[in-house]
Amino acid sequence: MAKTKIDNATTTHDAVATNASIPSVELVFGGFNVLSDDLPIESVVYLLQYGFAQCLQDMSLAQIRAQAERKGLEMTTAEVAEALEARRAEKVKNLLNGTIFIRKVGAPRATSFDKLVAQIVKERLTAAVLKKGVALPKGDAYHTLAESFMAKRGDEVRAEAQRRLDTVVSIDVDDLDNLF
Repeated sequence: MAKTKIDNATTTHDAVATNASIPSVELVFGGFNVLSDDLPIESVVYLLQYGFAQCLQDMSLAQIRAQAERKGLEMTTAEVAEALEARRAEKVKNLLNGTIFIRKVGAPRATSFDKLVAQIVKERLTAAVLKKGVALPKGDAYHTLAESFMAKRGDEVRAEAQRRLDTVVSIDVDDLDNLF
């Protein structure tokens, strides 16, 4: 098949070869489903271009700026734009390698217990810094503080998390009738 540049501003139905080999795929969304074999090549090209553009548009400058702020970092407009371009380039590389849907190995998902432990740590650290009249650190500084706190008070925090979970499990919904 000849290479043809297709973008959101160009329609080139006649330039697309009709002998393209596309695997049969069932496309599903919101109760609708279509087999790719049933689509004319022009529709497949449209979906490919739309999907390509959408996957690169899913990342935004605001998203990158918000992620930096959560980490306690400040970025200039140029740095945010550069980070966006780098992320988009990485996504294109993953598309070309066929690894776009492969999840990178990372930390396992937190259990309800682990989430509760993290919540209790944050509650206690927040109370402690309020007493001192300082702000709770963000980003790596917060994680270092939380790790230090858990090293000293981890048993106490885990016991409180278990107590809270046990309390929730023992609540009978019928006992809550007067609240509704």
